[in-house]
Amino acid sequence: MLDVQLGDPGAAIEHLLRARERYRSIGYVTGEQNALGQLGTAYQAVGELGPAMAAFDSSLALAREQGLRQEEASSLELIADLYRQAGDYPPALRLYDEANRINDELGLEVEKGTNRRSAAEVQVAMGRTDLAGRQLTEALRIHQATGARLQELRDRLMVAELASRSEDMPRARAELREADALAVALDARTARVEVALARAGVLERAGDPSGVLRTLRTARSDLSGGGYDAEWRAATHRAWAHARLLELDSAANAGREAVAAVERVRGSFRSGVLGSAFAAERAAPYADLVDVLLRSGRVEEAFEVADASRNQALRERLSATTDPAAPIRPTVSALAEGEAQLRAIDTLVSRLDVLEEIPSAERDQSSHDLAQALSGQLAEAREAYEALLVRTAERDAAGTAMLGSRRVTADEVRAALQPGETLVEYFAGPERLVVFVVTRQTIRSLTVDVAREELASQVRVARDLLGRPGASGDAEPGDVLAALHERLIAPLERAGFLAGTRRLVLVPHAALVYLPAAALRNPATRRYLVEDYALLHLPSSAALMAVRGLGVRRAGRPGRAFAFAPFPRELPAAVEEVRAFRRAMRGAETRYGGRATERHLRQALAVAGVVHLATHGVMNPRNPMFSRLALAPGSGGSGDDGRLEVHELLGLQLSGPLVFLSGCETGVGAAWSTGFTRGEDYATLAQAFLYAGARNVLATLWPIGDRGAAVFARRFYAHLEELAPPEALAAAQRDLLRDPDFGRPFHWAAYHLSGEGGFR
Repeated sequence: MLDVQLGDPGAAIEHLLRARERYRSIGYVTGEQNALGQLGTAYQAVGELGPAMAAFDSSLALAREQGLRQEEASSLELIADLYRQAGDYPPALRLYDEANRINDELGLEVEKGTNRRSAAEVQVAMGRTDLAGRQLTEALRIHQATGARLQELRDRLMVAELASRSEDMPRARAELREADALAVALDARTARVEVALARAGVLERAGDPSGVLRTLRTARSDLSGGGYDAEWRAATHRAWAHARLLELDSAANAGREAVAAVERVRGSFRSGVLGSAFAAERAAPYADLVDVLLRSGRVEEAFEVADASRNQALRERLSATTDPAAPIRPTVSALAEGEAQLRAIDTLVSRLDVLEEIPSAERDQSSHDLAQALSGQLAEAREAYEALLVRTAERDAAGTAMLGSRRVTADEVRAALQPGETLVEYFAGPERLVVFVVTRQTIRSLTVDVAREELASQVRVARDLLGRPGASGDAEPGDVLAALHERLIAPLERAGFLAGTRRLVLVPHAALVYLPAAALRNPATRRYLVEDYALLHLPSSAALMAVRGLGVRRAGRPGRAFAFAPFPRELPAAVEEVRAFRRAMRGAETRYGGRATERHLRQALAVAGVVHLATHGVMNPRNPMFSRLALAPGSGGSGDDGRLEVHELLGLQLSGPLVFLSGCETGVGAAWSTGFTRGEDYATLAQAFLYAGARNVLATLWPIGDRGAAVFARRFYAHLEELAPPEALAAAQRDLLRDPDFGRPFHWAAYHLSGEGGFR
């Protein structure tokens, strides 16, 4: 339990697996059931939802077998929470109801009410606000009857938010008044903070900026004593209010405070009474600040803020590794230490909140002394954490930029660009798309009126149509590709921003991460984007500066080449690709099947050569640190278990100019098939390889047919003899689009290059 709470769930898993075996050896089923429940929680903390579900299911089975009714209800609630987090809402609702039947039988009224509120959150996520209202009414009735005042307060805040969203402001204000009275009775800072933030949100939706500012001024002392979570929410509300009052300087200052607090928050946290997604809420302060800065004419700072908003996935849960003894590079180690410090801060905040939930009149002197001591420890912990980030950024500017822990300046990005290169960074806001265009001389911006959801829908249509072998570039895909070109590229060309550009460095955002940009088609010329420009993709502009400044590059061409196909039966295209690779790269070493182990791949990556890997990429959107490449199992142990995970990559020292991750969708994960809601999966793997030292990473956005993959590999490696990787990729794609057998975008548009762009 301590391991999980202090941010080391990997160690917890090891302890719990041993505990379970010992309980089984003595036939103590109750102990095994408890260990399984905690094991599920630990797996959930590292993002392994499959093993978490298996552990919870086993715990539930044992609870039923032993007649442990309360434990059965708890297991059902945990499984329901898991389904809710995964976005699978119907089984979550069914399990909450099943748990509540047991709670009713046992007389566990408070738990019944809390489950009702959880079910209401699910109903809201499903768009069923009427059903959510009924669940909330029942939760409120139960918590009132049992005297659970803190739970009643949270029920009322959720009712107030729902009412304000449906523009029933009298009801919202009435519920806030009741919540205020409960907060006074509780005499707890946490209750007052929750009410203040909820009131600010209601007033914001009502369009009352002065009321928002009054509310936050009144709650200033309570808000200042909490964690970074409350700070960024309060600052975001202040920024909105000042912007609404046209006080742009004050809005920018509040926005900077909000962003700074967000950047100190890691992992999952409670994201409002409706349980909104963490990523969506985190993006709001950045979008608001970008808007204010552009309105103030501060284009460079707006660009820097937009870039800072993305690709911090590798920083999240850096300390949650399964092998604490594995070598980790100094910057990663320091940031992992920072993650542990953040968890210690969260623990102190939680302890202080629990203590402050005791009314002042009921606290004895020892409670007051403990609260004072905890406050002092919290201040020291925050100061130590912030000092660590400053020291780490000073020691390794490029490495911390790559991992998203240091904001780079526009001047640094301009200096990293080469002649003929133009960097185009997209920032998708709720209602419009902001595009930043950076060259060695200038940075400019323009805005396209397209909502984020509409853009995501267009990207989905393009991917779904292009990713099918029978798709044609001249039918419906051509229409959507032309529409996307009109929104993403044509405005830049009409404004003259791309004049003289030979290579586009694209930094996508949100759903654009999954877009096969090479296939965007100019409706006037009928030319694909790759026919006019070579393309290089990056997870952030900071990554460009970082990847071109990491390490000392070896001069001359790489002397060795390696190819791996660990699953030739599952992925027959892999065999053809490796053969094409071997023909193009003279003297290449190849490994198939059981010989393509993780240990041998690690050895190849450490050599200054080209590595071609035709296998599966397995993404973990809940915890990107455990995304992995699948290989043949070797001798066992974390270094040769057939799972090369992102956190392990961060401990390697690579020096090769190119890693080609071919095979089945090595460039994307589960997110693209579920509404692009989880974040930038491809960027996570690419960042890990780039940070570890690979200069370029080439991956696929969908599975390619056997013959097409082999032809592409042969053409790409032939062009690589004379050209840099982006130009070699563009040349190979142009070859294929002119080939009568492989001219459809399905065969060539899936290939996606990120990295430095150089080869020699």
